[in-house]
Amino acid sequence: MKLKNTLILFILFFFSFSVSAFSLKEVNPDEVNSRIHYFQSQLKYGALVEYIDSLKTQDASLLLIKAKTQHVLGEVKSMEATLQQIFENNSNDVSVLGELANLAELSGNKEKAIWFLNRATQVEQLPSLMMQKGELMYALKRYEQSLQIADSVLSKSGISQAVRLKARNLAALKRISESVFTLSDFIQSNPDDFFTLKQLANLYLAIDSVQSMVNLTDKYLKESKPDNTEILDLNARGNYLIKNYRNAANQYQKLQNLGVNFDHNQNFFAGMSTYMLEEEYPLDAIPYFQQADSLTEGGVYAIKYYLGKSYEKIGQWESAYSFYKEAYELIKPDTVQLVQMLNNLGLAAMSISDDDKAIDYYQRVLTLDNKNTYAMYSIALIYEYKEDWKQAMKYYKQLIEKEPDIKNHPYSKQAKDRIAELEEKSKAQKTKRVK
Repeated sequence: MKLKNTLILFILFFFSFSVSAFSLKEVNPDEVNSRIHYFQSQLKYGALVEYIDSLKTQDASLLLIKAKTQHVLGEVKSMEATLQQIFENNSNDVSVLGELANLAELSGNKEKAIWFLNRATQVEQLPSLMMQKGELMYALKRYEQSLQIADSVLSKSGISQAVRLKARNLAALKRISESVFTLSDFIQSNPDDFFTLKQLANLYLAIDSVQSMVNLTDKYLKESKPDNTEILDLNARGNYLIKNYRNAANQYQKLQNLGVNFDHNQNFFAGMSTYMLEEEYPLDAIPYFQQADSLTEGGVYAIKYYLGKSYEKIGQWESAYSFYKEAYELIKPDTVQLVQMLNNLGLAAMSISDDDKAIDYYQRVLTLDNKNTYAMYSIALIYEYKEDWKQAMKYYKQLIEKEPDIKNHPYSKQAKDRIAELEEKSKAQKTKRVK
C-alpha cells in the first residue's frame, strides 16, 4: 500500500513537472499564429480561449485576442477579468490601453472605456485617444466635459474631428450661434471638408435656417463636388422647404440619374416638389408617392393624402376617394387636418355620386367645426341637386348666419344668390300646383 502511494505521488509530481515545463518552454510564434487562425476560421472560439490559457502567457496581444473571443462568446465577466489582467501588466502602454478602451466600449461599458482612456491620456495625451474619450463623454451626455476635451485637442491641433465634436457639444448645450460659428469659421478655410460642411448643413436645417443651408450646399456643389449625393439630397430638401420647387425637382432628378435608390422620405419630397411644380397636371408626382407608400407599407397619412390630391387633380375620383379614405383611417386626431380630410372625402364622394356618404362626411366636419362654411355650402348643394329645396335653404341660411358678410365672403354671397333662386323655384312650383 505504501509502495502504491509512493508511485502515485511520483506520477503526480512528474505530470505537474511536465505541465510546468511545457508552460515555461518557448513557443514558436508562427505555430501560435497558425493555431489561432485555425480556431478562428473554424469558429472554434471556446477552443481558442482554452488554447491561449494553455500557453500561460502574459503577452498583451494574445490576451487581447482572448478578450475579443470572450466578447464574441458573450462571456462578459470573463472578458472583464482578462481586461483587468492585461491592464495590470501594461498600465503604462498607451497603445494597449487604447485597445482595452475599445473592447470595453464594444461590450457596452462606456464608463470602463473612459477609465482606461483616462489612464492612457495621463501617460500621453495622444489626440486620437483624447478624441475617443471626448466622443464617449458626448455619448454619455457629459457635454461640458466633452467640450473641454475638444478644446484641449484644438489647442494643439486643428483637426476637423475635434471641430465637429466641439460644435455638437455647443449645440447640445443650446449654444447654437457658437456652434454655427465654429463650423462656418472652419469651413471658410477648409471648403472641401465634406463632413464638417454636412454637419453645418444639418445644423442649419435643424434650426430652420434653410436658406443658409441652401446657400452653403449650392456653393459646395458648384465649386467642389457637383455629384455628391448626400449634399445634393440636402440641397433638394432645402429648396423644397423654401418653396423653390423647380430646383428641388431638378436636384431629385439628378439624384435619380446618379443611381440613388430613394427612401420613403426622398420619394415623398420628390413627389411633393413635382406636385407643386405641376399642380394642374401632377402625373409625374404619382410614381414618387406610390413608391413612398410602398416603402412605408401604406402607413403614412401624408402620403395617402397627396396620392388622393394627385388623383383628384387629374379627375380620377374613384382613386382619389379610395386614397382619401385610407388617409382618414391613418390621420391623427388633429382637428385642422381632420376637417380638411373630411371635406376632401365629401368632395370625392360627391364626385362619384355617393351623395349620402358625402353628406355624412360634411356633417362630421360640422361636429368638429360648426362654422365651416365649405361643408355647409356643399351639403346645401347636394340637397339642391336632390331637389330637396327645403333642406338646401336650411343650410344656405345657416351659412349666412355664421358668415353674415354677404358682400365679401364668397360662400355667403353665393348662398344668398342660391336662396333667392330657390325661393323663385318654390313660388313657381306652388303656382303650378294651384293651376
